[in-house]
Amino acid sequence: MDSQTNSTEPNQRDPEERTYWLDQPVNVKRLLKWFYISCAAVLLFGLAVGLMGKQGHYPIEEIPTFFSVYGFIGCTIIVLVARAARPLLMRDEEYYDR
Repeated sequence: MDSQTNSTEPNQRDPEERTYWLDQPVNVKRLLKWFYISCAAVLLFGLAVGLMGKQGHYPIEEIPTFFSVYGFIGCTIIVLVARAARPLLMRDEEYYDR
């Protein structure tokens, strides 16, 4: 047997296997850096717009970043409810084979 094909090291690749740009850790770090920079820019822009004094129908809507926090809390609640409901809604693996 060839020692290359039975290698236990996970970082060794088959020379014929195609590599993509996200396979290199340097590119992943660059992507994450730009993601965080863009998130910070959007947050700062939202704060700047929110501090300009936009008017809402209700006083709570005038708080800067209210809708961002409201959306984050809503999504978090949806995920937690889905995780709690999973055991109730899950079927056996062979359910449709019967």
